[in-house]
Amino acid sequence: MTPAEILKARQTAGLSQSAAAALVHLGSGMRWSEYERGTRNIDPARWELFLLLTDQHPRLTAIARHQGKPIHC
Repeated sequence: MTPAEILKARQTAGLSQSAAAALVHLGSGMRWSEYERGTRNIDPARWELFLLLTDQHPRLTAIARHQGKPIHC
């Protein structure tokens, strides 16, 4: 994933850098900013989590659970 892809995915999800960071359990939006600037690489597992949770993964879909029954996001 390139910095441009990371930026586009966040914008497509309609999230601020802080909200994107919180979604994947980062302490602050500063780290997400580093991913978008290309000064730090995002961990592939964290990237996949972001794509799953924002319904942008190319092959997989997250399924939410409510009272033991699957609810499709």
